[in-house]
Amino acid sequence: MLMQLRNEDVKKKAKKSYNNLVPDDYSLPVFCVSNAEYTKLKYAETRGALQADVTGIPELRAFALSRVAPTIQQHLERRLEAAVPSFIETVDLWCRKEPVANAAQILAKIREPQSVSQGHQMTPR
Repeated sequence: MLMQLRNEDVKKKAKKSYNNLVPDDYSLPVFCVSNAEYTKLKYAETRGALQADVTGIPELRAFALSRVAPTIQQHLERRLEAAVPSFIETVDLWCRKEPVANAAQILAKIREPQSVSQGHQMTPR
């Protein structure tokens, strides 16, 4: 309880001190963290350790991830949009050019719609 009060006081003072350095429409995020207490929890040294949320680490981690997650998701989506068709085209070429046993069946499998759960068929794009 005392640490939470101290953290709130430190946050208010930090925001007040640096408020003139950030735009008016921006709320300066401030995090008070205790890496020593979090490490105790991480390595099961629970005697005398604080709860994880009091250490401030989970709040800081959530903030950091919220900043990068959309960019990572966009990157992965772009990567998949390029990689999957490229992979299918490579398999298609391989089946056509190499003497592959059952090439016709492999090509047919590649071209058929993918099944989704419960036996429903997706419509091809």
